[in-house]
Amino acid sequence: MLERYENWHGLLIDVHPERIRKLKEMRTATVIDCAVSDLPFETMLLAKDPDFTYSSQIGTEDAHKLFEFSGVERKVIGKKLDEILTENAAPVDFEYLSIDIEGLEFKALKTINLDLWRPKLITIEHNYRLDRELIHAYLESFNYQRFVEQDTKWDDWYFRKDLVF
Repeated sequence: MLERYENWHGLLIDVHPERIRKLKEMRTATVIDCAVSDLPFETMLLAKDPDFTYSSQIGTEDAHKLFEFSGVERKVIGKKLDEILTENAAPVDFEYLSIDIEGLEFKALKTINLDLWRPKLITIEHNYRLDRELIHAYLESFNYQRFVEQDTKWDDWYFRKDLVF
């Protein structure tokens, strides 16, 4: 909707070949085939449903209950968010960052220097995991405030405090 009606452009990062293909067909944003990671490579366990693909760092024992392994593992390049944003000439004060990578959200979040990059809004999947409050404390330390006015289900929404009226 934002691409179509507001002329937004962004970066979409994914590792599942089928999802990458569909994103390239359906979206105007730049699609990047890599894992957000502090490691140079990640081994991904591809799910039959691309929504539930996991890093082997998590493994299937901690996977979502709908995870169904396709039998395919895929080794992909790992890049820090800092590196991805720099390579793609992202503006420092960009609008929106969404992190949803099935259990490694906190690890990925720590790969962006929030003293340099200043997204106005961050949504981050927590699925009520134990690291939810670690993520909250981390983002608060960079002057972000969690939006709690309504049910946001399994994602938390954070706004930069200097932008909240």
